[in-house]
Amino acid sequence: MIETQTETPLPSVIESQQETKSTVILFHGLGQTSEALMNFGQKVHESFPNTKVILPNAPMREMGYKPGVKRTAWFNVFGFTLGTKEDLEGIKQAGEKAAKIIEEEKKQDRIVIIGGISQGGVLSLQTALRSCKSKIDGVLALSCYIPLISTLGSEFSEINKRTPILFCHGDEDDVIPLSWAEGSHNVLSEKKFNSKLNIYKGLKHNVCDEEMKDIMIWFGGILTKKDTD
Repeated sequence: MIETQTETPLPSVIESQQETKSTVILFHGLGQTSEALMNFGQKVHESFPNTKVILPNAPMREMGYKPGVKRTAWFNVFGFTLGTKEDLEGIKQAGEKAAKIIEEEKKQDRIVIIGGISQGGVLSLQTALRSCKSKIDGVLALSCYIPLISTLGSEFSEINKRTPILFCHGDEDDVIPLSWAEGSHNVLSEKKFNSKLNIYKGLKHNVCDEEMKDIMIWFGGILTKKDTD
């Protein structure tokens, strides 16, 4: 059984320009670090002066899909095809750790959006739908899907059922097929979650300018007003 991982580095934090009223937490993808989302974080920082940005870092761990190879990862990965075994315990533990970050920010009565790309988006969905006991104000799911989706019906957290969830996915993603995001969005819609899916023509497994514009508009709708729930 492969469980080898190293100590988790501290997160990168971009403090707000003015009094902190909101926090955006962004989780990077498999094999990346917080540096991969630094430009994204800076854009949020410049656009929303009352928002703090937290960019957590995943630990290095040996990967199940390639024994002997270590990657930064929020949880183990055994393969990249539909039906591949998922790291049940690792996903749950990662969600619980992410929830602690959110809960600390919520103690300050702040609006909180979480999000991520690829494995970081998977972690964001796990955290919002299952792990977090605090109200999250928005979930950004980039090029990703809901993990352990077959058990969602018996595990989802009611507290975030009204939270806006935005899926963004390219129709030519060659790492995580669009159908995975569509399936995740459809499951949430059927369960009456507040889910939306944006599809970007010609986009592979990354983020395009049009997508970023849509994200910033979506952020603005949440970060510039107090939660009324």
